[in-house]
Amino acid sequence: MNIWHSRGGTLGAFRRFFPALVLCLSPTQALAATIYVTSTIDGLPSYSDSPIGPNSQVHMHISAPARRISGFDLPDRPERSVRLDAELLEIVRGAARLYELPEALLLAVIHVESGFNRRALSPKGAVGLMQIMPATGARYGVSADLGDPAKNIGVGARYLRDLFKMFKGDTELVLAAYNAGEGAVIRYRHTIPPFAETQAYVVKVLHRYAEYTRRG
Repeated sequence: MNIWHSRGGTLGAFRRFFPALVLCLSPTQALAATIYVTSTIDGLPSYSDSPIGPNSQVHMHISAPARRISGFDLPDRPERSVRLDAELLEIVRGAARLYELPEALLLAVIHVESGFNRRALSPKGAVGLMQIMPATGARYGVSADLGDPAKNIGVGARYLRDLFKMFKGDTELVLAAYNAGEGAVIRYRHTIPPFAETQAYVVKVLHRYAEYTRRG
């Protein structure tokens, strides 16, 4: 059983994306699921994929996204196995603890950004595991050796932390801003910008986030 505690963040992505994506599915591609909601002691909603108590109520029915949308791959299963070495995993865990981020989310962003390729370099100049732009590195006082895994993940984690503060814990807006820039999200009135790449990116990362969460 998977459980999500939310202040309106990650589950908001399911509410926004999945109804539209279901339209892209053939009957054989759809994978039905039900999300239940239960109020916790502190009044926050707790979501799960099965009832967790007598007060659980059906929140919504969802379907997994199609394999492709707008030309971007949206896998419903791992594209390939990824082997994490102990050193890299420890860096991720340390950054997650330091910046109070879910370890699974950091792993998901790295997976989608670089496929865990430490030497990844984009045509736009984004560097390393979390595809950090030099300007973003400079913002956090790191202007050299952005390819170093510890520095790269440190900058990426700090940026994600600040985006969570900026967008009040809304996970899908944080991911959209990481991809398209916070200015784009603000310009579109705190919604996911209507860019095919960004919308596909958010769904991809959420897929991986759920996958790494299940792995524990």
